Amino acid sequence: MQFVARYHLLPGKAPEARKLILEKEKEGMPNAPGWKYLGTYFTSMGLGRFDMEIRSEIENYAAIDAFREDPDSPWMKRVREITKFVDWSRPIDMTILREASEHSALG
Repeated sequence: MQFVARYHLLPGKAPEARKLILEKEKEGMPNAPGWKYLGTYFTSMGLGRFDMEIRSEIENYAAIDAFREDPDSPWMKRVREITKFVDWSRPIDMTILREASEHSALG
């Protein structure tokens, strides 16, 4: 199952955000219990509603609760570093995606 968080960035901050993310990925992204960092992606050629998205694989829904219960974890500190370039005055989007093989049909 994937957890996807999409953000708008502050005007002119995309290059700085990208540089920081690449530096942090080289250091190694810490993972919260039940979470595995998959990567950070930026829209290209202005296509897409958001500027950046962070993707993680999560074991189950309980991993989301565990993530919120430890605001001082290395994972949360890294997320705060990355999201300092987020324009918090604009909406964000968070989505949980499940593979077709692990999901019953909607309805």
